[in-house]
Amino acid sequence: MSSGVARRYAEAAVTVARDENDYDGWRREMALLAELFQDDVLAAAFRNPAVSAARRLELARRLAPELRPQTYNLMRILIEHQRTADMPAIARSSIAWSTPRRGSCTCS
Repeated sequence: MSSGVARRYAEAAVTVARDENDYDGWRREMALLAELFQDDVLAAAFRNPAVSAARRLELARRLAPELRPQTYNLMRILIEHQRTADMPAIARSSIAWSTPRRGSCTCS
């Protein structure tokens, strides 16, 4: 995935986090998705063309039932567009995008 695509997904996630005033919650869920999609067994299932998108979504949903509806929607989009392997880059970008918007500064 290009960094521009990851950035656009991240920007959308940060926009929702801002609207909900819950950056920490979104960071946790972004990290959870990144971890989930890096699991070797799950990654293999997502690469397998014999596993339907609906089955992939059901599997991911069972492994992360606590996701809020908006995060579930992001997960669904990534599964349907076969971009689950890109979730770590999206998570990193969302953290980078959310940090300045929270008013924190990493200045030295």
